[in-house]
Amino acid sequence: IQGNARVDLRDLGFMARLVPVFNTSGGVVDVDLVLGGTLSDPSFAGTASITNGSVENRASGFAFSEINLTGEVSASDEAVLKGSFRAGEGTGELDAWIAFQDILSPEFKLELVGQDLTVIDVPDLEVIANPDVQLDWRDKTMAISGRLLIPSTRLAPSYLPKASVGQSEDVVIVAGELPPVKQDFLQENAIKLRGELEVELGENVVVDLD
Repeated sequence: IQGNARVDLRDLGFMARLVPVFNTSGGVVDVDLVLGGTLSDPSFAGTASITNGSVENRASGFAFSEINLTGEVSASDEAVLKGSFRAGEGTGELDAWIAFQDILSPEFKLELVGQDLTVIDVPDLEVIANPDVQLDWRDKTMAISGRLLIPSTRLAPSYLPKASVGQSEDVVIVAGELPPVKQDFLQENAIKLRGELEVELGENVVVDLD
């Protein structure tokens, strides 16, 4: 086999379905490949880039934008990319290794270094961080390692729970037993998290209980 191929994806929204830790994703992918090998054992190599990419996790307010990466695709169904991104007012550098032997279940490793990145942004909590971390995603498991400096954060809970009240002993269930609880869909698709992360808090960490 000899030839060339070009992949031009204008919308990376489908990545949010392949990597469920993200609710939304976007960006443009350009790939130029040189094809070789045989029909039974094809090979390809070339260049790849991601332009104006973005990922978001709504529950935490985590969002990376302006993701711009360039690199190479190897004959072993792997891509190595380097570039930059933005998170809130901060910026960072990113090295990525992506394996797509199984296109429906990709694996990736990320090395991420940044300054003043907004990593959590919800009404009750905002966290600014300077990370130097490594992420490894495979088989619905996220492994994390490295160091995370948090120079600034503000925790202002809008609601503080009161002591819980237990069920009275006089409560009686009538009309048979409670129906069995079906296995939760979220539990079936839960994301596992493992690893070791060193966290250092700076001086501008504020807890506001007023």
